[in-house]
Amino acid sequence: MGNELPKWMKIALFCISVLCYITAFFLLIIPEIYIEFFDSTLLSYFNSNSLIALTYYIRADGIVVLSFGIFSLVAIKVNDFEKIKMYLEFAILWVNLAICLNIYGIVFPATTSGMQAMIMNLAIKVAIDVVYLYYYLKQVRA
Repeated sequence: MGNELPKWMKIALFCISVLCYITAFFLLIIPEIYIEFFDSTLLSYFNSNSLIALTYYIRADGIVVLSFGIFSLVAIKVNDFEKIKMYLEFAILWVNLAICLNIYGIVFPATTSGMQAMIMNLAIKVAIDVVYLYYYLKQVRA
């Protein structure tokens, strides 16, 4: 192997993977409970047809998050920076776009009751982004 992952990066990828699996469970299996838990006022704005559409988009996000969890475990198993470089680039791009979307949601909130969830999601995404960026830039410069 050319460029093995350091132990701290394996641990970080494992923690990110566990976080992704927990989030994917909520988004894929129980999106209605997820909506009610984080923003109960949102349910009153939707009729049954539009709620089905909303849960569809939430489940689509769940699939993306589940994919990140799977890829994080694969990255640990592969254990070579050159082989996971494309995954890290995609993850950095996606997390940065999600951070921009979260900031937009905080600046222009649809409801005020979901603000805590939005801030929590932003903090988690920034932490994940810092880990990805730190490791990626450290490896590229080496």
